[in-house]
Formats: sequence, structure tokens, C-alpha cells
Amino acid sequence: MPYQFARLCKTVQPLTCLDHAYCTDVRLRPSSIMFLDASKAFDKVLHYGLFVKLLKRNVSVGCIHLLVNWYSDLTSCVLWNNCFGDVYKVECGVRQGGILSPILFAIYIDDLIKELRLAGFGVCVGAHYMGSMLYADDVALLAGSCSGLQKMLDICTQYGYKWDITFNPSKSQLLTLGGSNPPVRLMLADRPFVWRNNVKYLGVHLVSGKNFKIDVTSAKLKYHGCFNSILSVIGNSRMKLHV
Repeated sequence: MPYQFARLCKTVQPLTCLDHAYCTDVRLRPSSIMFLDASKAFDKVLHYGLFVKLLKRNVSVGCIHLLVNWYSDLTSCVLWNNCFGDVYKVECGVRQGGILSPILFAIYIDDLIKELRLAGFGVCVGAHYMGSMLYADDVALLAGSCSGLQKMLDICTQYGYKWDITFNPSKSQLLTLGGSNPPVRLMLADRPFVWRNNVKYLGVHLVSGKNFKIDVTSAKLKYHGCFNSILSVIGNSRMKLHV
């Protein structure tokens, strides 16, 4: 279930799906959630791998030729202290900030969702597979058992090896919804994960426990700080908030 940076597709949608999965499945049994960090995922997209995936999706040859023309002639250089470095050829990656980039990356990683769904691991709500949710390069895996989640992690590792996507264990996070964190060690590329009690996902802090909870303390502190800064500029000290 991939989400991109489209105007009508906000971060609230994967969070709503996560809440819906909890209400219909997770509250009946504890489920483990892994939030994977894909290191520099946009910058490591293999161009010809992307073109092959586009061909398999029956994208017109003309559109693919246009993309080949764009991405086969990319160059870049480093600007430092008003001095330009040597120009080098860019051989992988989609353009950061480009309108097409989130869509191209979603196509590039969509086969991972298919592999996870076909493997039979992960939470399902009715006939809908909810075991993997992606928002750009943020990947959330939801499974009803630790063994199932480990199988999903192994699939992600193998997909990353094949398509040059590196999942960073040190920046990935793991917690349990619907119960306490179990004394089980999960591995990604032979590196263990540490269970967390609080995880930040798409700007929201999720709290581990029997109920689906969101911690808004940091957001409130940030809001109060910004609001006081604005009031200090306009000089209305009597309305300052005290946190």
C-alpha cells in the first residue's frame, strides 16, 4: 500500500490505516510493528531497473524513452566556497524535489509490497492486506507474530540486495501494539533491533501498549514555543504562554 507526496494524499492516510488495523485486528491480539528507514532511497534508484519496471507496467515506450533521455545525461558538481568542483555523471537516483520522483520511486518499490503480500505474512483487515504501508521511503511492517515479522524483514533484506535499497537498522524502530514488548530478538541483515516504547512515525509519536496511543507532548511544546516567539516579536507579552 504505497503513498506518495500527492496533494490529496496526506500523512494522515497511512496513520488512519494503522489505526483501522488496530481497531479491527490488533486489539484482538498483540501485533509487532517495524518502522524501516531506507537510507538515501531516492538517490539509489537504479535507472535501468526502473525502466524495466515501467515496461512491465505497460508504460508507453515513448514516455520511457523520454525518461531514458533525461536520466542518461545527468551531471552534477559540488559548489564549495563559491568554487565549482569537477563535473561527474549521475548514474543512479531520481531527482530530489522532482514532481515525478515520488511516483517513480513508488513504482520502483511496489514489487516489495507484492512480495510481502504473496508471502502470506502481515496483518489483513478483511480481504485487504495491511501488513506493509509505505509513505515515500518510510516503510511500516505490521505482523501478528514476531516470527512473521522476521520473515517480512528477510524479504525486505533480499529485495534490498537485489535493487540496491539499504535499510538502516540503527535508524529503524520496533514496538508492539495491543500488548507489551516481547523478549524476542529480531534481526535485519544480521543486526538486532531494540524494542521501543515510543516511536516517531511521519511526525507522530506512537506509544507501545494495549491501546493505540499518540503522544502529542513534543508537538504541544513546539507549538507553544513558536507561539511565544511570535508574540515576543509583536510585543504582546501579556498573552505569552507558559509551558
